[in-house]
Amino acid sequence: MQLPYGPLSFAAVVEHQTKGYDVQLSQANKDGLLWGIGGVDGGGERDRTAFGVEFNIPLTETFQINVSSRLDEYDADKVNVDRKTMGASFEWRPADNFLLRGSWSESFKAPDLPYSFVGERRFFASEIDYYQCYASGDFGQTGAACGAQYGINNIDGVTTGNLNLKEEEGDSYSIGFVWEPVDRLAITFRCFPYSVK
Repeated sequence: MQLPYGPLSFAAVVEHQTKGYDVQLSQANKDGLLWGIGGVDGGGERDRTAFGVEFNIPLTETFQINVSSRLDEYDADKVNVDRKTMGASFEWRPADNFLLRGSWSESFKAPDLPYSFVGERRFFASEIDYYQCYASGDFGQTGAACGAQYGINNIDGVTTGNLNLKEEEGDSYSIGFVWEPVDRLAITFRCFPYSVK
């Protein structure tokens, strides 16, 4: 539609996506028979549907704003993430050779598939039993003598995924200007603070 200072611009988006992966660990590895060799077992998939809308609105001859909103919905049975994000920006051109602009937007990142769906991750670690070393009186000044006598190799460990992981949220801000003091010379400055929740 036509506004007093120009047309109202509008955009919409609809997305649907399915992502998945599958990694199969050998049974011997699952049973701990391959000593010192780790591995990852697991797999799964999830659906995501997103709806978004954006408006560009000229408020005056020299000032316009842009507002947007987006909703991302994930398969509720498999991952606990649904997120609505919003954003806004402005452009102000008080003179032909000067432009001031700024923006704010929300963002999020769903947990990576392996963090959610990994079935079993087997690993082997090495540690030093500093407590036993200290209790035996062998600790010394630096503790360097503990490694040879109290080192433990190939500690068998297992981790699994977590379907209750939450999304990572953030806010982005920017402010800056473009100035053209003479023909064919433009000076640009922009600052991008960012915060993660």
